[in-house]
Amino acid sequence: MDYILVIESRPEVRIQISGPLRNHFKVNYASTGEEAMSVLNKRKIDLIVSNGTLAETDGFRLCRRLKSQVETSHIPFLILLESSSPESLMAAFNAGSDTYLFTPFDGQVLLMQIKSLLIQRKKLYEDISQKIIVQKKAEVESLDHYFLKRVKAIVELNISDENFTMEKLAKNMMISRSQLHRKIKSISGGTTTEFVNWVRVTKAVELISTEKCFFNEVAYRIGFSSQSYFTKCFKKVYTVTPKNYFSLK
Repeated sequence: MDYILVIESRPEVRIQISGPLRNHFKVNYASTGEEAMSVLNKRKIDLIVSNGTLAETDGFRLCRRLKSQVETSHIPFLILLESSSPESLMAAFNAGSDTYLFTPFDGQVLLMQIKSLLIQRKKLYEDISQKIIVQKKAEVESLDHYFLKRVKAIVELNISDENFTMEKLAKNMMISRSQLHRKIKSISGGTTTEFVNWVRVTKAVELISTEKCFFNEVAYRIGFSSQSYFTKCFKKVYTVTPKNYFSLK
């Protein structure tokens, strides 16, 4: 189930926002921008709904902050506008919000907006992941696309080190391990370990194809401690064993 963060200081408005969502999502709450940052640092959030006007800061400023940070740039942001003026719309667009909704709003419209955003984001990340896989340059490289490319590059630089841990990867990415896991899970749909093994396995295919390496040799060259674990990870990516994969080519 997806996790939604509702940022709103007024209890009655919180109830209005969360009412139509509770049967479809896990709903978390924050009253201020700082409370929201605390929630985001502790758990995976799939989408944010925020009022444009918040205590201590405004929703526009918070949106801009989250969209400029690699740890949170992937999270869709829906901003609630109390005014339909051109100035309010421009503020929402300039902040980088994914969509907006005028208040007062219909609960079912809010629900459909959120579902649509999550579907769009899933398709976008499938496209990003596919471009990373085939090493195809994106027309516009987003922070998320850059993030996955950087993770892939760091893993490849340390590809032969079987002791290259997720802690070392997080340190190289200059974020915490939990932030790294949440980010990769949100973008790729898999765990950090699965993404790292995917990078290693695709590198194995490249080495076997270009350098004619033996399977047992390439397993150790790409950081697997055993041939059996390499075969298991290879099969998870390509659905067949290395031997069957290359016999079909």
